[in-house]
Amino acid sequence: MKSTLNLLTGDRKLFFDATTPREAVIASYALDNGDANTWDWDNRYSLLIKQTERCIFCGDWGIVKDA
Repeated sequence: MKSTLNLLTGDRKLFFDATTPREAVIASYALDNGDANTWDWDNRYSLLIKQTERCIFCGDWGIVKDA
């Protein structure tokens, strides 16, 4: 299982291993904002993605890439 972390609130969301880290942070951000329309997530939120060498972030949500 993969786990995303909201750096502001400390909340966590769990995802199956088949989900990429990028997909997991986008899903966490979208669901936290009441958006359940999975078909549009990549188009809506891809510009919010920030990456470091080890982590991916979308809004306040983050994940370690190799998690």
